[in-house]
Amino acid sequence: MIAEKLIVVNGMTGQETPVKIQEGATPKEVLSNLGLQNYRLASVKNRHVFQPGQDISQAVQNGERLFAFAEMAVGGGA
Repeated sequence: MIAEKLIVVNGMTGQETPVKIQEGATPKEVLSNLGLQNYRLASVKNRHVFQPGQDISQAVQNGERLFAFAEMAVGGGA
């Protein structure tokens, strides 16, 4: 069983929150636990944006910083 310690940086506030994930953890679960339901998660080191249901436990390293940013609606012309 993999247990990784990560730092999630809130892009709106700059607040850094340490989190611990287990094997099979998804961005949706991590963000939900932090109260950030309308956010996406990305790697700080390579700017890769994770899909909400992606298993991130295999894609991150212990101590890695992840960036949480708000989803924004685009478009909606007049």
